[in-house]
Amino acid sequence: MIRFILKRLLWMIPTLWVVATITFFLMRAAPGGPFQAEKEIPADIKANLER
Repeated sequence: MIRFILKRLLWMIPTLWVVATITFFLMRAAPGGPFQAEKEIPADIKANLER
């Protein structure tokens, strides 16, 4: 049983690395930035938020 747990823990390291790498490159490949499509907040809503 200990062998099984150790084997799973050792496989977790490369698996997490692959997932993190794929996620990084997918985010870099996406067009634009996170705030590029941000829309302006109407003045009345902005005033309510600042209260």
